[in-house]
This record gives sequence, structure tokens and C-alpha cells, in this order.
Amino acid sequence: RGKGMELNTSGIDRCGGSLPTLDYFQRFHELGGKIVTVGSDAHAPGPIGRGIKEAYQIMQDCGFRYVANYHERKPDMVKLK
Repeated sequence: RGKGMELNTSGIDRCGGSLPTLDYFQRFHELGGKIVTVGSDAHAPGPIGRGIKEAYQIMQDCGFRYVANYHERKPDMVKLK
């Protein structure tokens, strides 16, 4: 249906894993999900982008090849390296 999921990196520091957890992203991919985004839930400059490398690795491990950046409410798919 064109819906996506966000991998929030704030849990990497706080609880040792992404939010939601890896199993949700694995299942989302198994069900045909394609749109995933990354957010750090930063409320101050320091944590902006924290955990992004780990997030991209989690996405690749789940089988995703692209991450979505949104512009004007439309996903712009960027290839993961």
C-alpha cells in the first residue's frame, strides 16, 4: 500500500537495538515492504544522526537495498551502500 517503516536509532544507545526491533523489519521485508526510513529521534544537536551506520547495516541485513528520504511527502529512494 506504499506505507513505510521508520527505524529509530535512539534505542541503540538506550536498549541495545533499533526501535522497533529487528524482527519487525525482517517480517516487513518478508511481506513485501519496500519503504524504510531512519530517524534518530534527536531533541538536541548532539544525537542527530547517531547510530545511522548501524541502522543502515540492520536494513541491509534484513534484505533492504534502499532507504527513503521524504520530500514533499513523497519517498525518494536512495541506494544503501
